[in-house]
Amino acid sequence: MDSKKRSSTEAEGSKERGLVHIWQAGSFPITPERLPGWGGKTVLQAALGVKHGVLLTEDGEVYSFGTLPWRSGPVEICPSSPILENALVGQYVITVATGSFHSGAVTDNGVAYMWGENSAGQCAVANQQYVPEPNPVSIADSEASPLLAVRILQLACGEEHTLALSISREIWAWGTGCQLGLITTAFPVTKPQKVEHLAGRVVLQVACGAFHSLALVQCLPSQDLKPVPERCNQCSQLLITMTDKEDHVIISDSHCCPLGVTLTESQAENHASTALSPSTETLDRQEEVFENTLVANDQSVATELNAVSAQITSSDAMSSQQNVMGTTEISSARNIPSYPDTQAVNEYLRKLSDHSVREDSEHGEKPVPSQLGYISRVTAGKDSYLALVDKNIMGYIASLHELATTERRFYSKLSDIKSQILRPLLSLENLGTTTTVQLLQEVASRFSKLCYLIGQHGASLSSFLHGVKEARSLVILKHSSLFLDSYTEYCTSITNFLVMGGFQLLAKPAIDFLNKNQELLQDLSEVNDENTQLMEILNTLFFLPIRRLHNYAKVLLKLATCFEVASPEYQKLQDSSSCYECLALHLGRKRKEAEYTLGFWKTFPGKMTDSLRKPERRLLCESSNRALSLQHAGRFSVNWFILFNDALVHAQFSTHHVFPLATLWAEPLSEEAGGVNGLKITTPEEQFTLISSTPQEKTKWLRAISQAVDQALRGMSDLPPYGSGSSVQRQEPPISRSAKYTFYKDPRLKDATYDGRWLSGKPHGRGVLKWPDGKMYSGMFRNGLEDGYGEYRIPNKAMNKEDHYVGHWKEGKMCGQGVYSYASGEVFEGCFQDNMRHGHGLLRSGKLTSSSPSMFIGQWVMDKKAGYGVFDDITRGEKYMGMWQDDVCQGNGVVVTQFGLYYEGNFHLNKMMGNGVLLSEDDTIYEGEFSDDWTLSGKGTLTMPNGDYIEGYFSGEWGSGIKITGTYFKPSLYESDKDRPKVFRKLGNLAVPADEKWKAVFDECWRQLGCEGPGQGEVWKAWDNIAVALTTSRRQHRDSPEILSRSQTQTLESLEFIPQHVGAFSVEKYDDIRKYLIKACDTPLHPLGRLVETLVAVYRMTYVGVGANRRLLQEAVKEIKSYLKRIFQLVRFLFPELPEEGSTIPLSAPLPTERKSFCTGKSDSRSESPEPGYVVTSSGLLLPVLLPRLYPPLFMLYALDNDREEDIYWECVLRLNKQPDIALLGFLGVQRKFWPATLSILGESKKVLPTTKDACFASAVECLQQISTTFTPSDKLKVIQQTFEEISQSVLASLHEDFLWSMDDLFPVFLYVVLRARIRNLGSEVHLIEDLMDPYLQHGEQGIMFTTLKACYYQIQREKLN
Repeated sequence: MDSKKRSSTEAEGSKERGLVHIWQAGSFPITPERLPGWGGKTVLQAALGVKHGVLLTEDGEVYSFGTLPWRSGPVEICPSSPILENALVGQYVITVATGSFHSGAVTDNGVAYMWGENSAGQCAVANQQYVPEPNPVSIADSEASPLLAVRILQLACGEEHTLALSISREIWAWGTGCQLGLITTAFPVTKPQKVEHLAGRVVLQVACGAFHSLALVQCLPSQDLKPVPERCNQCSQLLITMTDKEDHVIISDSHCCPLGVTLTESQAENHASTALSPSTETLDRQEEVFENTLVANDQSVATELNAVSAQITSSDAMSSQQNVMGTTEISSARNIPSYPDTQAVNEYLRKLSDHSVREDSEHGEKPVPSQLGYISRVTAGKDSYLALVDKNIMGYIASLHELATTERRFYSKLSDIKSQILRPLLSLENLGTTTTVQLLQEVASRFSKLCYLIGQHGASLSSFLHGVKEARSLVILKHSSLFLDSYTEYCTSITNFLVMGGFQLLAKPAIDFLNKNQELLQDLSEVNDENTQLMEILNTLFFLPIRRLHNYAKVLLKLATCFEVASPEYQKLQDSSSCYECLALHLGRKRKEAEYTLGFWKTFPGKMTDSLRKPERRLLCESSNRALSLQHAGRFSVNWFILFNDALVHAQFSTHHVFPLATLWAEPLSEEAGGVNGLKITTPEEQFTLISSTPQEKTKWLRAISQAVDQALRGMSDLPPYGSGSSVQRQEPPISRSAKYTFYKDPRLKDATYDGRWLSGKPHGRGVLKWPDGKMYSGMFRNGLEDGYGEYRIPNKAMNKEDHYVGHWKEGKMCGQGVYSYASGEVFEGCFQDNMRHGHGLLRSGKLTSSSPSMFIGQWVMDKKAGYGVFDDITRGEKYMGMWQDDVCQGNGVVVTQFGLYYEGNFHLNKMMGNGVLLSEDDTIYEGEFSDDWTLSGKGTLTMPNGDYIEGYFSGEWGSGIKITGTYFKPSLYESDKDRPKVFRKLGNLAVPADEKWKAVFDECWRQLGCEGPGQGEVWKAWDNIAVALTTSRRQHRDSPEILSRSQTQTLESLEFIPQHVGAFSVEKYDDIRKYLIKACDTPLHPLGRLVETLVAVYRMTYVGVGANRRLLQEAVKEIKSYLKRIFQLVRFLFPELPEEGSTIPLSAPLPTERKSFCTGKSDSRSESPEPGYVVTSSGLLLPVLLPRLYPPLFMLYALDNDREEDIYWECVLRLNKQPDIALLGFLGVQRKFWPATLSILGESKKVLPTTKDACFASAVECLQQISTTFTPSDKLKVIQQTFEEISQSVLASLHEDFLWSMDDLFPVFLYVVLRARIRNLGSEVHLIEDLMDPYLQHGEQGIMFTTLKACYYQIQREKLN
């Protein structure tokens, strides 16, 4: 890498740069000679004193030469060659200075070093004649708190004094004499002090003569003039801004407003920019005019310039800017400070430079002596001069100078155009329409930006020529995009002005001004033909800047030839050159397009021109030659087609229609269709065929339209094809695309705006549709209609709120699952069809605090409640569970209230009417006829809680006095108690059968699987629908803010694999199905998961709150059994190989261990006592999934129903548990041989004492307590079985012999364990197992064990302690 770098630098002759030539003053002829003893290091800056000098090299080292009396040894006092200042090694010096007999240097971190003669304190050291080595000067601002070291930018040295310019633009002085500018007479001053006379002024540069000082400061506004306003009159932007950087402040007044204060008339465009650290140095990014500006010569250049700088634009507007080579250097990055006699030396040196020799010879002057080369710097001492020279190897330096010179001249010309043409034009009155004025202002603004960029670049190049001159650091190369963009912007604005006829409109108001300045115009525009019209000259003048791009390309190419072809520099220069050339050609084409478009507007009918003419619109082709006609057009109709870069226009006699290209599709008609030369044009609301006169015309138009559409879609019509990212032109634009369109014809969509995806003229994919009245749809479209998942908002002006729907759509209508929030506050969640609520749904009305809060969940048909549903009237504290029709309760139903009333029977038009049963909380029962809510009317029977009953006729409202005509019966005292609850057994006969409930929920699930009804469909189709549902849902979730967890994603992925079963059905296959169902039911995105989720929601809605009524227990149990039956039907449909309910699956392998039967001692045969999982049952397969979700409301009903008997049981449990273990075992009649004698507690064996409590059979007790932590009957039965085994283990451990239990022995022990387990709701547990356990288990081992537990429960209630 290094060798390659070295070869490339050698190729551009780096060894021949920064050569030091020196000669004596007054000698003639002038004979500059190389500095004796100086090697080949490139010198960036030199400074001369009376008898000595210092050199600064490109790597930041400082060398001294001449007479150095402050040095110690005689060899060092008059060295034969420059000697390195070792004290500065390791520091990176950026600028040096010399006084008469002392020297100074500034490092990149802002520290000043001084050395040499110090008799007057000029080295800032007290009581010392000489300072032999560079010594750091401590400069601290005493006014700052805390005390901070001041960073220095520049030094200037006289004979007895030194000045330093700080980063905050203040001057610090030390030494002797009034030239210090300090308020003191005590000399020497050895501690640097601030020059207070200039406090508050921005100092740009300092210089010293032997006994005088000079400071260049930023101008203050003239007192005679009006004060400069803070903001621009035209655009209200701040005129002067201050940016506080980390290590310097940029004060900028580069605001450019075409009608306000312009760049060159700013009082001072003093962008004070400093270069302190080579690593962080960038060119200051100028505001407004200079966005992304020249990031100047980066680190490589920073190290070479080694100077802090002041960037100055003279306050005297144009004159000094034109003479950029004059006394004040304009700089954008880091100019080297000019020295006092620069003007004279510059003139003198022109005669030494071979560059100037040519210029002088043109004027007939003879060149002065030897040609040194290109002089980059010059400095003068008392008796000698020094010049830094660059040799022009392979024309490299000449090319750089050519670039800098032409750029300065170009800037001068642009400044002239701006000040002498553009500004006077803008100040004219009656310039025409607002659009014209705005466009001219835009041109002026872009022109000013370009002018400013060129000015900055010219100054930057001057600075660059003082440095190392590495090609890769050229701003035009490194930041080419800034130049390319600025030229493109300017070209766009001037072509827009041209298209709108700006030059013609200017003719009248500007004629006087132009006539007066005709010569100036011709001179500036370089037009020599006197017959050229003024407007054409003006046109040429405004397009003049574009030519500059060719010059850039040419110079960069010249520079490239100075390098080897394989080098990266060559490649970079070559690429940049082609970029500039490409842009120049591209902008040339843009100008021709604009002129072609202008010509067209001149011939086009006036009224249409006004509506169609836009600044950025360009003509591509038009059919005035009748090459294109409309198919089936009338005989006398006129159809004119005009293709612009943004639209296709169909013009007729006096009307025209504009078709935006982004939503236009063109395709050739096939020859079979009879349209040999036909083009089919499709737009969102129109479709027509164009017939061309020839196949060539057809091809031309098709290609033009396709390219125009493609360009419009890319949105890059005005961007040049530069950079590696320029894409290849597509043959034809995509059929599917994103675009925005406002409908004008379609009655449903009139004036609505659609922004989103399209396919062949219709919205298709994701998009947003907005209507003028505030309606908005955001979501998926298909063939022009809302289809898929979407969100819809409709404002309700009366309520000042909006209706809001989120859910699924089909063919433009709400269809499928969705949530509709009404402006009234109601919320509906459920199924829709044809924009109506249809299927299962939940409607919430009002809030708990509102006047009529209620909730309905159930079936809907055509926007009305119909079928089974549950209505919770929160205000009245009533819940209705029954049938509906046309939004009213109609048919069988059940009502429960918060006061414990229970009614089941017939309803008609929302009222209890017909036969019914009414139960009150105290078990009073009425069976008979009703005529209204809670109103008895007709024949019936009223039964009291004690069994007495009245038969007869009843009338009146329950709870407020009932008239009875009938007979009172007192049942016989000897009649069995068993007959009493017969009435309770009748409950449920008038309720809705469990299988009729929630049919809509199951129907929806079947429909999702692609079946018309239960079991009516193809299995493969059902699996396809499941896969589609999962994929769609995943996509939806990807777009939604809720991110799926990793486990959910894995579950979804595993559900996409269908369990395959080949061969005979086995336990393993059954297990696969069981695992699949667990995953499916855990995922609401799966149809089965959605079904389970909905069933859980409706179940909780029914049996929670007011629905937690003990009378509803049997209904709740029946409902669960119905769920199991219907879900099992679905599962068997999806897995046809699954055997039917109650079938036995043969074991594929023998059981690993043979376990003895618990009570009989026989070998356990599975056919006699099969375990769940081997016999296929709906409860065995589905209860583990369903019951845990339904458990809380169900168990609450069991607890309420068994409340009384559980209270008795619990009282006995508490009483009996007060006994120690031995006493309780004795009381319960447990045989002594089963009493544990010793217990193992924490590994220690302890004897059972009479006082020992809660220690015997502890493991069995703990095991049985787990019954409350399980959900399904099968799990609860396993806990009971485990408890029995734990008892056996305990007994075996104490007996040390095998034995067989008899029930007489076992029951008392188990009774002890049940008592000690202290299960609070044991009755509920027992009844739940009894109601929901698989029937085939009742006669097996687990069945017997369960019967034992049940017996214990009833036995405990009857136990009496003596």
